[in-house]
Amino acid sequence: MSTAIACFHCGRPSGDRLPICIKCTEILVRTLQSVPGLVADMTITQARLDRMSRGRVGGKSAETPLPISINKKGELPMQRPYDLLQNEISTWSRALSDHLGHVWHTGAVNTEGILVALGTPGLRELTLNCMVGRRRDAAALSMRPVGSTEQAAVWLACHPHELRTHPAIDELFDSLTDVVAIVNKAIDQLPELRYKGVCSYVDYDQGRERRCNTDLYAEKGEEWVQCPRCRASYAVAKLDRDILAQMREMNYTAVELQSLLRELGKRVPKSTLYRWINERKLTPRGWMRDGRIIQRWIHRNDPAVYRLGDVLDLATRTERVRS
Repeated sequence: MSTAIACFHCGRPSGDRLPICIKCTEILVRTLQSVPGLVADMTITQARLDRMSRGRVGGKSAETPLPISINKKGELPMQRPYDLLQNEISTWSRALSDHLGHVWHTGAVNTEGILVALGTPGLRELTLNCMVGRRRDAAALSMRPVGSTEQAAVWLACHPHELRTHPAIDELFDSLTDVVAIVNKAIDQLPELRYKGVCSYVDYDQGRERRCNTDLYAEKGEEWVQCPRCRASYAVAKLDRDILAQMREMNYTAVELQSLLRELGKRVPKSTLYRWINERKLTPRGWMRDGRIIQRWIHRNDPAVYRLGDVLDLATRTERVRS
């Protein structure tokens, strides 16, 4: 007879007769590690800084916005989500501390009623590290100091095995997941990021060349982007030119070309694009079949692909003739 116990969350065998498996425990740890960033986001949203771009361009609005956000009831919209998150983290940090049979280090209780490891720079450093790498620069970080809620969440994340052995781990997992979902819904969506290539910074370690190769993303309207890993800075315009140079040599279907031309600011109507194709002004560079480009036309349903550079050159010549 099998004695394996299934994970309460995913149903996979836990392997060691604990109610939660290793994979789901990792999910819980990542959720706890995200709490410092969520608190920072809530503070930024509350202070009306959430819609500002890091590289803002253009003029300012004539209206002077309120210094804080309030809802139609005159309440701070971030207060309830923050209270829920604070209560959740406080409850389970106390529960785990009791489960371990001791209180946190000094056992001190702060003014918010949360038991915290006061005077431990290591915990504060771990908490700050969990806030690094979010989609904003250092100047846009939370204006409030690292609080006990964030530290408590990171302290919980540092005890994955102890969490697995807690008798109420299923309740902890479900309730924390629900609260984090409420917080994410309350936080305004961050501006869309666009891919700008990879970081080309080269370092030399013991005489060996080491390239950074970290993906670069920028918000719309930004003029400069900084690599989140090595902090090298790049002009967005140059990155766009480099990407365009690579894309010019790539082949796309007519449907894909319509979307690309719009993104590149080329006003080429759909009818014009297909007229160029029918008049053989664009030469097929291959045909798409089973997700790959082949050089022979096999079936009538295989769409032809065309070099983007050919389309852009033809569009440029057409614009010159019209002007």
